[in-house]
Amino acid sequence: MFAKIPADTTVPNDYYGAYFSVLWNTFGYPPYTSHPMYELPECYKDPSLLPEGKTADDFFVTYAITLENNPLLFLEIKPPGQLNDLSARIAADKQMRERFISFKPLMTTPRFYGVSAMGQRLAFYGMDKSSSCVLPKLPTSGDIPIDWWKTDITTRAGQQEFNGVARDVRNMTEEVTT
Repeated sequence: MFAKIPADTTVPNDYYGAYFSVLWNTFGYPPYTSHPMYELPECYKDPSLLPEGKTADDFFVTYAITLENNPLLFLEIKPPGQLNDLSARIAADKQMRERFISFKPLMTTPRFYGVSAMGQRLAFYGMDKSSSCVLPKLPTSGDIPIDWWKTDITTRAGQQEFNGVARDVRNMTEEVTT
């Protein structure tokens, strides 16, 4: 599916079907639910909590993997051209960190994962429930390195890295549900 998407697309929803397929193939069976979240988390309904210059319309779809309506992993999708734009990477990172804050009250597992996709390139994020620390840590310079999106989901190595996160999610939920 990724091969059919124009390399120069500026439309993030060109990738929605491809990523939904990845999530469904990884988590699309009980007890997990793999779905787009069109409704913004509660904190985003207050315009004063949105990033500067943004409105709710700037946040189209967050894909979520849930277990009994509790989030385990989320995915944010941006077009591939934003990868080379430092301000777009900074905005994507800020959005990911804000999503972690909004989902934290719903966490039932020791770790919670987020994936930022720019085209087919992935940056993996994680938050530890006990410390609320989100990784990767912000660089002191404030610049968000392009190499955070080093993983290409269309490669074997990229699929293995994504599957490693999925395996950790499944292992944590087995611990919680047994």
